[in-house]
Amino acid sequence: MRKAATYILAVISRIVFIGLCVQIIMGIFWMCGSFAGVMQFGESDFYVEVSKSFLCDEYTGVLYPVLLLFARLIEKLFHVPFFGIMYVLQLTYGACASHRFLQSIHRSKGFWGVWGSLAMLTVPMAMQCHMAILPHSLTGSCILMELSFVFDAIRKGAPKAAQLMKACAFWLAAALLMPEYLYLGALPVLFVFMFDAAKLWKDRKISIVYNLILVCAFAGLILGAQSLSQVEGSYGKMHRSIPSALVCRMAWTCLGEIYSYWPEELKECMDSEKITECITYADNMVKVFGPTIERYVGVERAEEIYVEVAQAAWQVYRQKVKREILLDAVAYTVSPVALQLQLEGRAYESYSARNYEVMRERLPGLTKHYVNYSAWFFVVGLLLAAAGQMLYTCLTLAFDRRIKSWSSILCVFCCVIFAAGLVGWYTMQGAGIMDYKNSVLVTCLWTAWMILTTKKGKMYAYSDSGEI
Repeated sequence: MRKAATYILAVISRIVFIGLCVQIIMGIFWMCGSFAGVMQFGESDFYVEVSKSFLCDEYTGVLYPVLLLFARLIEKLFHVPFFGIMYVLQLTYGACASHRFLQSIHRSKGFWGVWGSLAMLTVPMAMQCHMAILPHSLTGSCILMELSFVFDAIRKGAPKAAQLMKACAFWLAAALLMPEYLYLGALPVLFVFMFDAAKLWKDRKISIVYNLILVCAFAGLILGAQSLSQVEGSYGKMHRSIPSALVCRMAWTCLGEIYSYWPEELKECMDSEKITECITYADNMVKVFGPTIERYVGVERAEEIYVEVAQAAWQVYRQKVKREILLDAVAYTVSPVALQLQLEGRAYESYSARNYEVMRERLPGLTKHYVNYSAWFFVVGLLLAAAGQMLYTCLTLAFDRRIKSWSSILCVFCCVIFAAGLVGWYTMQGAGIMDYKNSVLVTCLWTAWMILTTKKGKMYAYSDSGEI
């Protein structure tokens, strides 16, 4: 029985290996064909403009404009396109972060180490971010580096201050690239801090205090850097807060239908033309709806109005809102599957179609096959990975009668907490704005699981040492 199960695991590993090799080849061709141009994201032009003035609002991190400034200076000195410099930086850092992340799970040398990094790098959604003038690539790479140091700390039993400091340093970088990672990047750090506190509570309470001071110091550093570099409302967008997120999440798809429930102040400042403008595009909730109200009644009263409108939408269209929230959560969790459904017109309003159109501008034929294949294999790979993991777990419990490595489970749990936090955060930011660029990290974590199911990728299931 054990021999048969081992044979099945070997077959699974080879199917996954071949499938990811095809993705790598297609991804490399797509990268080479896209290197000479810039994908036409509106946000890309915005970041270039910010790199000239360094005027950031609460939605914009300061670190990416700084990097763009250096790239533009190099362009002037050496006549190399600044976007090419950014592509090389993002691809190199993405490959290094993927390699470091996989090595923190299980060490593999030579070809297999490079192969794993390329498999994560060439996920179509990740590759699009690496080849775009946007902060998503570098932010995701920072989080992979942070997770790798968190894993190192977990595997060693009790993290040293140096390991925690390295994780916090990448948390800092991620938060300065995209402000929401002040909260999202804190999840792995807090997880390892709590793990450390549980291990050291009896004998070394002073170490817990030192680690707490370190985490608080980095949190303060992030908050200080953001307050110094950001001017709220500098680009005329809605003030960022929990009430503003709630009204965008709950009310956009039924904004006109709940007009009779609006407070009088809201009716006074929103004419029919502005209402039509708001319900036409989801991001106009941030660009038109919120700013109009805040100019008319002030931010404090506007937030009260946001809550009232969100409550009205929830009371009248509760089932509809629940369904939309669930669909967004699923789409962020398994973005490749959601993208295929959205492109086939079988899903709902999101940014996916726009992202895909931007991606296929230069290489429409290759992009179509690249995205379609990767979405198909994503499903197949996950099913194979799940089957292999279940088979291995049954073998372990049947023959060894114990779990080989609890550190493996803790690392998986850390990834689950981070992914759940990320999905929850972006799901609650608004309706109709689902953007797979924001969930690239979740897709990469799924891909890492597939990579580790290959025997030659040295999944811990095949390791006698029991390491993750």
